[in-house]
Amino acid sequence: MLPAPLQHQPESGFSLLEVMVALAILALAAFPLLQICNDSIDDASLTQRMRLAKDLATRKLNQVRLGDPQVTDGSAGDFTEWERRVGEFEGFSWEVTIVTEGDSLMGSDEEMGEDGAGEGNSGPTDTPEQLEEELPLILKRVEVVLVYPYFDGEREYRLETYIYLPQDEEDLEEDPIR
Repeated sequence: MLPAPLQHQPESGFSLLEVMVALAILALAAFPLLQICNDSIDDASLTQRMRLAKDLATRKLNQVRLGDPQVTDGSAGDFTEWERRVGEFEGFSWEVTIVTEGDSLMGSDEEMGEDGAGEGNSGPTDTPEQLEEELPLILKRVEVVLVYPYFDGEREYRLETYIYLPQDEEDLEEDPIR
């Protein structure tokens, strides 16, 4: 007896060409996804640096409000004294500009009535001079510019506000209130 002829069974699985085409399609689809992930990491880093810059600028502004003698008009520096870890604020620097913008908090003598209470208002009986000695404040524009490192160079964060600060000798020379 002769053996039965071998039956030809169709081959199962993928050919090498089909596998290569599938990998090429997968690679083309994965590349944009990896780019999106990379961009998200960059955005998170930028957001973290911007938040840190805002926090540091706010702390410098609070030093101005509290009258810190190291933070005056034209002063500048870095944040090495605030670092808890070496290099934590590396590349971060600041500059403060303070500009007199207005009159004293007490206003001019014309605005103050004879009793020191303002036009037609009843109020304290202190004279403007007595109040001026107690509260010699003048409106000033305070700008804190913070420079921080970024991948392609440096960026700036500017914080500007108007606050009443004590008068200094320069203010009295420019606009004597007494």
